[in-house]
Amino acid sequence: MAKSKKKEIEKPSPTPKEDPVEKQLAPRQTNAVAPASMMNSQVTSQDIIIPKVLAMQMMSKKVIDDEASFGEFRDSLENELLGSIKQPMEFLPFHMEKVWIEYVLQPAPTPGQQPKKKYLRTLPIITDPSSPDYNDNWRYEGENNIVRDRVMNFFCLLPSQLELGGMPYIISCRRTSLRAGKKLATQMFVKNMMAKKEPYAVVFDLLAEKTSNDQGTFVVLDVKPKRQATAEEKAAVEGWMKMIAGGAVKIDNSDVEEETDVVGAPIDVDTKEF
Repeated sequence: MAKSKKKEIEKPSPTPKEDPVEKQLAPRQTNAVAPASMMNSQVTSQDIIIPKVLAMQMMSKKVIDDEASFGEFRDSLENELLGSIKQPMEFLPFHMEKVWIEYVLQPAPTPGQQPKKKYLRTLPIITDPSSPDYNDNWRYEGENNIVRDRVMNFFCLLPSQLELGGMPYIISCRRTSLRAGKKLATQMFVKNMMAKKEPYAVVFDLLAEKTSNDQGTFVVLDVKPKRQATAEEKAAVEGWMKMIAGGAVKIDNSDVEEETDVVGAPIDVDTKEF
């Protein structure tokens, strides 16, 4: 009886080692499934812009144009009223990204006046000290007339809007509001995890406080844990988590790109944590 030939097993070619720097800089790809409300739409995830929740300041363009009032929380794209100093806004944070926003100082228009600034770029904060792009230790003032803000951007859903589709918002914490960002990060990534809960297990209230200094009167953001998230709220979050983790959304940065006033250095906070 003739012996059957043994089937040759093809050995897989060795997988090339991945350069961690190239991985950091390469555009992210995603196979994530969009939320059900988008599945039948011809609009792709690359077309999605996430609006910010903007706290209206005295010099905010919408306040100057009588389209909003000082102390209100407004949708950066639609100008929808979401809350105010007097009316806290309920939100569920589920993802955090940290960035530097850089500006170039411009000469003062006339002697004695405050200099202006021009938006330069937004850079991700690299926290790995072994990376050649490590920048977690940068400070407010840089070289060549560069000034920068350390920013914690939190993706969140508004429970009041879940029945309307639950579009995410960005709550951007910087300068004097950076402390609110550290409160959020501590709850999400320390307290929740120690309790064996998801980062998005707690719903917060977005608060605001009016404060004044020699440069004017400002709204400073604050946050306060309110309640546990419901199963429905968590399910809504998980659909968006897949898209955002894959880099399939863009953030509306029109507020920082249009900003020209220099309001002084932010509060000095420890950058080693979060």
